Amino acid sequence: MRTSVNLLLLVTTLFLSGGVSAQPSVAEFDKKLAEFAVNMNKQMPMMGEEPFRMDSVGTAPGKIIIYYYTIMNSDSLGIDYVEGQKLMEQHLIEKVKTNPKMKAFRDNDVITRYYYLDEHGVRKISVEIPNGKYK
Repeated sequence: MRTSVNLLLLVTTLFLSGGVSAQPSVAEFDKKLAEFAVNMNKQMPMMGEEPFRMDSVGTAPGKIIIYYYTIMNSDSLGIDYVEGQKLMEQHLIEKVKTNPKMKAFRDNDVITRYYYLDEHGVRKISVEIPNGKYK
């Protein structure tokens, strides 16, 4: 997952920093996020670090970007999803907070959502990172 996430973050930074003014309106920024999602989805699915596969990127009004993942072989992994939720939330908040490649999101108060589904399409882990958690 690290390689695909790093690639995604690099593309995010290049796309958003090059195509958005310093103080875009919410509507302008939402449009840029939607364009970014369309471009990213052309590359999906993207295998990451086992057992995660990034399936798609979506957006919602109000500067929200949503990443959808599948947990591969989830039935055989014996995952404790309650503990997994806690660990993923801590990891993702720290990544958004400290990764220089996420600067465009921090600077523009983007809400980032991560949804992890099992192979049957059932959501097992949901993490939302509002700007108050990374500023």
